[in-house]
Amino acid sequence: MSTRALAKVYDDSGEKVLVTIYKHWDGYPEGFGAELELICNGYTLVNGIGLDNKSVVANGMPCFAATLIKELKREAGDVYVYPPDTSGMWEEYIYHIKPDGEQIKVTCEEV
Repeated sequence: MSTRALAKVYDDSGEKVLVTIYKHWDGYPEGFGAELELICNGYTLVNGIGLDNKSVVANGMPCFAATLIKELKREAGDVYVYPPDTSGMWEEYIYHIKPDGEQIKVTCEEV
C-alpha cells in the first residue's frame, strides 16, 4: 500500500505556493519527510549568485523548487509535478516548504 504525500513549495514571501510535488510511495515523515529535510538543510537561500560563491545555494525559492524536483526525480513514476492548488490526491501528509531567512523550513501536516 502506498503512502501518498504532497509537498507544497512556496515563493520567496512564504505565502504563495509555486508548485505542488506529489509523492506516491513512502510519503510518511520518516521517509519522504526526512528526505525533504535532508535536501532543504543542504541549501542556503541567496539573492544573487556571486562568482566566488562556493557554497551550495539556491537563488531564491523558484531556484530551489527546480533543484528539489531534480533531487527527487530518479525514474519514471513516484514523483510528479502538479499545479500549486492541487489537492485531493488521497494524500496522507502535506509538507510545506518555505523560506526562513537564509534557510529552508519544512513543516508536516497530517491529513
